[in-house]
Amino acid sequence: DLGLRRFGADVLAEHFQGDGGDDALPTSKSTTTSNATACEVLNLCRNGLGDDGARSIASLFLSNATITKLDLSCNGIGDVGARALAAMLRVNKSLRAVNLRAAYGASSASSCVISEVGMLELSAAMQVNTGIQVLDLRDHCANPRVVTSWVHMLQHNTGLLKFNGGTPAAFLARHDHRRD
Repeated sequence: DLGLRRFGADVLAEHFQGDGGDDALPTSKSTTTSNATACEVLNLCRNGLGDDGARSIASLFLSNATITKLDLSCNGIGDVGARALAAMLRVNKSLRAVNLRAAYGASSASSCVISEVGMLELSAAMQVNTGIQVLDLRDHCANPRVVTSWVHMLQHNTGLLKFNGGTPAAFLARHDHRRD
């Protein structure tokens, strides 16, 4: 356990970038700086990161090429964080799975955190990031403009194998967006 609530996302990002001091985080067999570069999965689900934490994590992924799976679900990330993550997704080529689901077990009406603006940014970024194979954007805004952007995303990004955006995703998952 890296104790993220005690240290914060900035310290974690510095640790994985190799900029943190030796005492920045507690060390164990799985969290030493030498092993941090080999980390492939970063699960920060339910850590209360918010937009500031999302920006710190996005900056980490601008240069990190080893982590392939990122779980930022249930972190209260809004449009500012979504914008930072979208900018990162346009350039990061190592990620294969991203989970930005808003809240497990909550109704979508009460847990919409990323609005239309942020969702459109994420959809546009995913049109050019063909490395990501699994994307979860459930429980955020899913209005007609966002759903239309998902259709365009799926038409342009043939590398995306599994996508879940909420209620309309059941239809989109059945829609074969790859044309032979």
